Order: sequence, then C-alpha cells, then structure tokens
Amino acid sequence: MTDPSGSQHSQVIDICGGVNVADCPLTSGSGMTQVSIEQVMNWNPEIIITSNPQFYSTVYSDSLWASIDAVKNKKVYLAPQNPFCWIDRPQVLTLSWELLGLQNCCIRIFSQIWTSPS
Repeated sequence: MTDPSGSQHSQVIDICGGVNVADCPLTSGSGMTQVSIEQVMNWNPEIIITSNPQFYSTVYSDSLWASIDAVKNKKVYLAPQNPFCWIDRPQVLTLSWELLGLQNCCIRIFSQIWTSPS
C-alpha cells in the first residue's frame, strides 16, 4: 500500500522537495493504493518512509524487498508514531505535529545536507 504524489497523506514528501516515485492513481477516501512488489521494484525507490510499524519491522529480512535500493542501502525509515503518526494519519493534526513530521521527513530525504538540530 502506498500514497502517490499529490495525496494529502504523502504531502510532506512533496513539501520537502522529495520525489515520490509511486506512479499510481490516487485512491479516494482514506487513500492507500494497493501496489505489487513488482511495481515497487520497477520504481526502485532510494528512500522509503513508512507509517506502518509491521512493515518496517520485517522489510530488511524479507527477500522480496532485498533488491530495492532503499532496502539495500538501509534507507527505510519509520515515521515517528507517538502520540500519533507525524506524517500521515490522522489528518486532523495540529500545526506543531505537522512541522515536526516535515522536519523529520526532510532530514531523511536530505540527510547529507540537513541534520537534526542539537
């Protein structure tokens, strides 16, 4: 499951200047478009940001994902989840949480040039 560019659920990637490679139609309602592992292999993302803790806990040990650059290069990131997901659902977020999610996403995408404030 993924959210393509233009989705309100993946907007922090767009705002950060990242390129969301998920080339699939937007799903109305709650979003999250079903995609196959073959589609992900074809997109071959450099970075994966997920809001799914179960996916994150298994992706590095799942042989289906092993050929994807983000997995090979250890660039799969779990969005912070407490007190709720910082980059995605629920959509009714306060501005402060949206800004934290935006900062976290930018640090992941541009890790070579942007570091977390000390």
